[in-house]
Amino acid sequence: SKAQVNPPSLASMYLRLPRAVHILCVGSFINRAGAFVMLFLTIYVSEVLGLGKTFASYCIGAFGLGAVISSFVGGQLADQFGRRVTLLFALFGGATSLVLLSVITNGWLFMATMFCFAMIVEMYRPATSAMISDLTSPTQRPHAFGLMYIAINLGFAVAPPIGGFLAERSFQWLFWGDAITTAMYGMVILLFISES
Repeated sequence: SKAQVNPPSLASMYLRLPRAVHILCVGSFINRAGAFVMLFLTIYVSEVLGLGKTFASYCIGAFGLGAVISSFVGGQLADQFGRRVTLLFALFGGATSLVLLSVITNGWLFMATMFCFAMIVEMYRPATSAMISDLTSPTQRPHAFGLMYIAINLGFAVAPPIGGFLAERSFQWLFWGDAITTAMYGMVILLFISES
């Protein structure tokens, strides 16, 4: 009789993914665990800056519009200049934008900077997806993207309590914390990820 071959377990499928995919997932977790600004943006704009809830909704809309445009631009840049370069630009540029946002008090300038922030930082999404596709075989790809979604969702679960703790002390800490974790993801790419 033929020997029965057991299919690999789900855990082993995740563990067999390329090391770079695991590193990207860790970096995405760090980045999302520090995504404080968008969680508390309405409170910050309406109450801390005193610009009202309506203007806060405009700022969220500006971010959304920038993110939509960024998804197209980021994919084009990732194909033309490379995934790694696009990731580094998006993450370090996004961290710089967050620091700028922390000191801007003029409403329209804040909204314009929020749009630019989204345009820059959201470029990391198509670049990351493209890099994962480069690094994995067709059979590995569903597990690689599944692991990435797990990392992102875990980061989102961690961010609100940490963000609430920081906001109680100073809303400026939200911007600096977000900037630091975004830059940390950039450092992970810089030190441990090669162009795919």
